Amino acid sequence: MMSRKSSSGIFGRHRGYRVKSSLLEKAEDRQFSLKVFELLNRADLRLADNPGNIALAEHLMVNPNDPYLRELFDKVLEEQLTKFMTSGDPFWGNYPPKGALRLPRDNTILIGFMPTGEAFGIPIFEREGHVGIAGPTRQGKTNLLRVIIVQAVLKGCCVVAMTHKPNELSGLMTLPVLRGICRVLRWTELILALLEPPPGVPRLVWAVQVVDLIARCFGLLASRRLLLGSASNLYQKNAIEDLNLDRWARYVRGFETGRGLREEGYKESAWWVLETLRLSTGAEQSIFRYSRSNFLQKLFSKPGLTVIEGTGLPSEIFAFIVVYICRWLYLWRLFGGPKTPAVKLAIDDATSEVADTWRMSTVAGTSPLDELFTQMLAVAMEFYFCIHRFGSESELSRANTSSYLFCSARENLRAIREFAGLTEEQSDKFRVLQPGELIAFVPAFWPKPVYLRVPHVNPRLPTEQERKTARDDLLSGLTAVAPGETRSGGGEQTKAEKRQEQAQQDSGEGGRRSWARTAMKLLGFGSRAKAAEDLREEERRVLVIAASELGTGVLKVYERADLAPRKGRQILGRLAAKGLIVIHTFPGKGRGGRFSVIEVTEKGWERLEALGTQRQKPLTQGGWEHELVARLIGQEGKRQGYQVGYEVTIEDRRFDVVWSAKTGQKTFYEVELSDILHAVENLLKALEIPGVTMFGRNGIVLVVRDKNDAEKASKILAKKGRRLEEDGVISIKCVSDFIKINI
Repeated sequence: MMSRKSSSGIFGRHRGYRVKSSLLEKAEDRQFSLKVFELLNRADLRLADNPGNIALAEHLMVNPNDPYLRELFDKVLEEQLTKFMTSGDPFWGNYPPKGALRLPRDNTILIGFMPTGEAFGIPIFEREGHVGIAGPTRQGKTNLLRVIIVQAVLKGCCVVAMTHKPNELSGLMTLPVLRGICRVLRWTELILALLEPPPGVPRLVWAVQVVDLIARCFGLLASRRLLLGSASNLYQKNAIEDLNLDRWARYVRGFETGRGLREEGYKESAWWVLETLRLSTGAEQSIFRYSRSNFLQKLFSKPGLTVIEGTGLPSEIFAFIVVYICRWLYLWRLFGGPKTPAVKLAIDDATSEVADTWRMSTVAGTSPLDELFTQMLAVAMEFYFCIHRFGSESELSRANTSSYLFCSARENLRAIREFAGLTEEQSDKFRVLQPGELIAFVPAFWPKPVYLRVPHVNPRLPTEQERKTARDDLLSGLTAVAPGETRSGGGEQTKAEKRQEQAQQDSGEGGRRSWARTAMKLLGFGSRAKAAEDLREEERRVLVIAASELGTGVLKVYERADLAPRKGRQILGRLAAKGLIVIHTFPGKGRGGRFSVIEVTEKGWERLEALGTQRQKPLTQGGWEHELVARLIGQEGKRQGYQVGYEVTIEDRRFDVVWSAKTGQKTFYEVELSDILHAVENLLKALEIPGVTMFGRNGIVLVVRDKNDAEKASKILAKKGRRLEEDGVISIKCVSDFIKINI
């Protein structure tokens, strides 16, 4: 493709045009200056990356006959051409010169780094358009979506991510930066009122929208007249508190259509779709059983992240729920609802594929999702959508999408080449992209596609208790009513009325009831006070001490609870039998003893919350034992006067605990209680990072479970050429070294 000439010229042929050294030597001054200017601006040579090259070219254009400047410029050109020829990067000429790409800090989500070392991103607040993420399965779409979502939330957006797959995005709630502003909901936990219009929207307008959604999503175009007529009749004859999906389905079922078989077929089709929607979303406990609900208002009222998982729900039903939520928000804002915060809606590839099926069943070839792509930009709402294959989205969606991020592509390369203006070599690069690599086309920031490397975000999955705590925060203050339930009005109740109401609620006889209590029961929370009733006084005292002082040994717990060891063992046995605690035992080092510490289980924390005890925020992303050891290391570091940090990242390596002395010396602690070989390999990789060892000033400590693991780690290090007795950087300690100090 390119060949370097052996003559004394600057360089040979490249991409069809030739530059000879004689041109620089014999041309007229003006032609020579123009040629220098042309070379300076050639993207493939990238001379503008170095400000010194720009200054050299300027001097040469002013003094074209200076032989020293010519010789120096000739060498610079040869060096740059050599870099280009040996880079192997077809996007080499596409990258902006260093310093030329100025990304607005408050309006940019960084998604990766170019080979030049500079960051690249996508706009967030300019309403440029939606963002498409394209690529086959297991090519990094979900990781890229995590990177985008985290930054969007931190910049003050309300992000609602709707995914049909479990645990893809739920781990984001365990990230320290999102703690307290992220919640994960299963689809069964949604509380939706299908026929209640958004605030400020007329009933008839909302009826038309709901009928249109159902007809187009489920192929009922011929039944729209019947559905709209039945919905209008229901609105006229009933109060909004009496309307929900079940009553609509029963009304359609009993609707008199006359004697025509065609009309009867329309009615059967409409009823069957409404009934299928009700049965698929929980039957008697359907998420659409409510007639009033402010769930969506709360969902979009403030910045944060909400992940809605549709696991186990048919793709077509889940896609309808996604479109329904988006259409509700669009009409709310269109009819005077708040325009802030900015809303970003993330949808997975399964929903996008269902929208492709919807297009085939409509006359105009557009789906309800395609229409939202056009409508939502006007009300500060944008999509981050995933697709398996570029071109599976509609032309309407593509016209409103400003940025495309390609994780890989093996199909439709010609369409991608024409869309992004790629060369043949560049389009071939799409076939060999690995997870963590992508081609970004963001015309709002840079007119050419660029190759990027994406950071990896893989947080741990949340526990069930963490899910419940975040969900409880969202449901607090929620107002929702299902037909047949009445809410208490104004005025105070007498004590007798309150007792009667409580008895009716406990016996399931209905009557007036608070929705917050009803919702908590439906979602499995139960009464906190009742949950703590089966605990004795000594059991409560022991449970509170064990929870409030993480890592306290059992003997210390007995002492602080004023219990004899025998009595204490009996109480621990009862708590363990109830599933409230788990006893962890660590071997001693050098003395043959064993140390026991108490973990409070999720069930135990439910009891403690009823007693007013709050859980400490975790300092690491590991399990309970990992968290315990990290806290013990931190306590010892503070006792010795060090500044302690947790989950400290240096370059791409994360350390569990770091001690920092006032002199600048650091000690890095890595906790590994199971996979010793993996821990040693990570330790050796960390030694390659200059900021870790600081030429022998700093130290790295591997903390393992017991003496056997310590010996195993020492043998592995010895095989790799690192002997502990001769090594001044690496050391190994056991958990018992810190337990003896703190317990």
